[in-house]
Amino acid sequence: MDKHNEKELSQSRSLVDVLTSRSRIHPNKLIFSHHHFERNNPPKEISLTYGQLNQSAIKIASMLQKQNNPGGIAVLIYPPGLDYIVAFMGCLYAGVIAVPAYPPYSPILFNRFKSIVKDCKANYLLSTEDIIPLVKSQLNDDADMDKIKWIATDTIENEPEKEFLSPGHNEEIAFIQYTSGSTSTPKGVCLTHDNLLDNSKAINHFFGTSEQSRGVFWLPLYHDMGLIGGVLQTLFCGGSSILFSPLDFLRQPLRWLKTISSSKATISGGPNFAYDLCVRKASPDQLEGLDLSSWNLAFNGAEPIRHETMMRFYDTFKHYGFRYEALYPCYGLAESTLIVSGALHNTPPTITSFDKTAMNSNKAIQGNGDQDNLLTMVSCGRPRPENRMVIVNPDTHKKCQPSEIGEIWVQSPSTAKFYLNKPEETMTTFQAYLKDDMSGPFLRTGDLGFIHGGELYIAGRLKDLIIIRGKNYYPSDIEAVVEKSHMALRLGCSAAFSIDHEKEEKLVIVQEIKGDYTADDHDLIRKTVSKAVMKYFKLEVHEVVLIKQNTIAKTSSGKIQRHACKENYLRENK
Repeated sequence: MDKHNEKELSQSRSLVDVLTSRSRIHPNKLIFSHHHFERNNPPKEISLTYGQLNQSAIKIASMLQKQNNPGGIAVLIYPPGLDYIVAFMGCLYAGVIAVPAYPPYSPILFNRFKSIVKDCKANYLLSTEDIIPLVKSQLNDDADMDKIKWIATDTIENEPEKEFLSPGHNEEIAFIQYTSGSTSTPKGVCLTHDNLLDNSKAINHFFGTSEQSRGVFWLPLYHDMGLIGGVLQTLFCGGSSILFSPLDFLRQPLRWLKTISSSKATISGGPNFAYDLCVRKASPDQLEGLDLSSWNLAFNGAEPIRHETMMRFYDTFKHYGFRYEALYPCYGLAESTLIVSGALHNTPPTITSFDKTAMNSNKAIQGNGDQDNLLTMVSCGRPRPENRMVIVNPDTHKKCQPSEIGEIWVQSPSTAKFYLNKPEETMTTFQAYLKDDMSGPFLRTGDLGFIHGGELYIAGRLKDLIIIRGKNYYPSDIEAVVEKSHMALRLGCSAAFSIDHEKEEKLVIVQEIKGDYTADDHDLIRKTVSKAVMKYFKLEVHEVVLIKQNTIAKTSSGKIQRHACKENYLRENK
């Protein structure tokens, strides 16, 4: 790229400017291909170049700016595909606030969809000609939906470019990202154009992406990791990516790795469970011809990162060219747009063992000796130098001592300013000040962690923390032990929480069980789980609740909703 083009891109004030520039610099370069898989057939492929994406976004923007209510808020409910990306960029071009959502194919998703539409007071609902009638049929003449204008963007006729008026940017809200609701009801995080641009620069800094980067992403586009980490980072760095549906991944997880192999992709990633799933489905006949040597960065985030998962994945796929240095644990959250911390790319992950007894007492002390008293943890790297991260006592709001576990507080240009229509939660989350020196404001992440050797380690969610007899226990640690205790238990499908029983906190485990195990097996399984928890944590289990496959409460992005599991348990045990 010549110096003039580099200067033009460096002066971009928003991702609208980035796409405008890139579509002029290399209009015919492929940016996205979407693969639709059918059984025993090669995938069907639809593609967009930078120029085509720009023109399609302008077409939608022109239509939106002609509406009686210019500006406004648009909920996007598309199936996985390129229409989603075009509509999102069209909203950014038009100055319409985009709200990514998911087609409400189930009652749970429909309730979430309705709550989002009502909370954001949407003016438009953008989708495809096929999806809109399906959604309307479920509304049952809902009065709250009567004022919304439904627009099928795949039927918009070409609009002359002169109709398009470029909006202002920077501090204006670009889109609203609703949180997953893993510890509470979903909240709308209002992200500005500046937030998006800064976090795109942060991801570029951490991942080392460039115009030569080739991505493969199956992550849902209504979720921040898929939209910002996959789609928008591809646009920002000038690379190209292959996309496909999360359902196609779940049906055949090895499609992910085979697509990386065939396309010689350099970057891809997902939550911890995705790596586990690939290991479980791997077999020599399925992996014949697989070549993962091009995969330079395999990011892992959005849920607790387990050392055992990383090592199983590496041990399984190192024979197919996967390098240990490609493993890339990182940390982020919607309230900070996406990424908060990470390591330098092409460096091996930092793994450290800590004294388990000390951690129960809120101390992170590197351990050695008794293996049963060690907890091996994965570092999530460091924040960018220009950002600030502190570990804070969540009760006193004072900085923690070195090696003390506390809440992670962050200052960054990527941090949102507020939740939509939630002033009290906004004050609590985005306007925190340190009692030590009254510096701030900080974002309270709600995550517990500590700094060791200059690097961040995540201990768990503050609201999920289990405190029994004055000792702290992290649900993800307990769940990891539970799931490995018996072959009948499904991985990634357990919830550990405490209840008040006869004025004392007690531990309860809710765990999905595989379908080929009957009630006759349940007593033995419960005893095995209790024995494992006692062995590793010296902690008595009050009750082990075994439930059917695919029934545990999860968010739309697949995270366990421990608070919902607890509410269900209490309701059923009144």
